[in-house]
Amino acid sequence: MIFDTLISDGDTWNAIAANMRLIYRERNLARKLKLRQEVARKFFEYVEVGIQDLVDQALGRGLPMQFCQNPISRQKVAFNEELTRASLSAKRLYGGSEIAADEMPLFQSPLREKGAVTNSNK
Repeated sequence: MIFDTLISDGDTWNAIAANMRLIYRERNLARKLKLRQEVARKFFEYVEVGIQDLVDQALGRGLPMQFCQNPISRQKVAFNEELTRASLSAKRLYGGSEIAADEMPLFQSPLREKGAVTNSNK
């Protein structure tokens, strides 16, 4: 969703793009999850501020109340709870913070599961 959305703020775009490059290179699941959460938080903040600008304009124009509330801000607590839940779940399911993503069944390639020759089992 992030890359399907126009992010007009250069600082936000650069921060998200930089973290996405790190995510693609990272093999440690705990660090990868933490980077993904940083991207999600940055994107959430960007959307929240953008919607708040619209809410402020609606308030200034005297529009009905349904246009004068920020639905993103109302979801902030639930969003943060989901990030915490994901972190705790990953820690519970996969143990310590030094587990590489390719050591977990969910992230193993189908070729590796079928016994194909890879660099790690040559």
